[in-house]
Amino acid sequence: VESGWKRFCGNAILSVRYNRPPDRPSDAGLTTSPGGVCATGDHRPYVDTPPTLNMVLTDPDHTAAHAEQVYGEVSLTWQQPAGTTNTRRYETGWKGSGAPFQVVLPADIPENVPMAWQVRASDGTEWGAWSSTCEFIFDHTKPAAPDVDSPEYLPLDLGESTSACVQDAAWRGSVGVYGTFTFDSASTDTVAYRYGFNTNPSPTTVATVANGGDPASVTWMPELEGTNFV
Repeated sequence: VESGWKRFCGNAILSVRYNRPPDRPSDAGLTTSPGGVCATGDHRPYVDTPPTLNMVLTDPDHTAAHAEQVYGEVSLTWQQPAGTTNTRRYETGWKGSGAPFQVVLPADIPENVPMAWQVRASDGTEWGAWSSTCEFIFDHTKPAAPDVDSPEYLPLDLGESTSACVQDAAWRGSVGVYGTFTFDSASTDTVAYRYGFNTNPSPTTVATVANGGDPASVTWMPELEGTNFV
């Protein structure tokens, strides 16, 4: 170095370019569509289509005079029933710092397990820090229709068909006599049953269950003589 300075004394030029790693992605820019803002645990959203992961990636070296280009890497992880962890990586294309980025997840992601994702940005030289973790659960399968049983009004042998109305010549109960009606779906992730007596089910008339897949029971009594339906 010393001899070089002597040789080029008087016309030496020193050029230094400082490069800082991209910023850690802000939580405010992390969303899933559908799903909404970044959330974890009990607040994680359920989605019925593979979501699009949205993020905003920035670099501190981006200025009005210098358009810094960045791209993102997404890490998607989930736990298998055996306890092993699966990880997939997805990359975005290159865009200018501060632009919105997206990763559209494929249809083969697993259902009914919490999926966690993070993202980090690169300027081609340095990687920035990983973002906070966001979660969602993909559930595209509809629960199976429930059996409806009532020992007072709908004995077990009559309640096993849910594909058509079940008619029986015997009259049971009467006005003012309560009956217990139990709804039971074969789907292990069923969390609630929507029902109606002599009317279509409404969004507010729901029988919830303590554990996914459990049956739920409600009581009801007829107010009018004649045929009633659930």
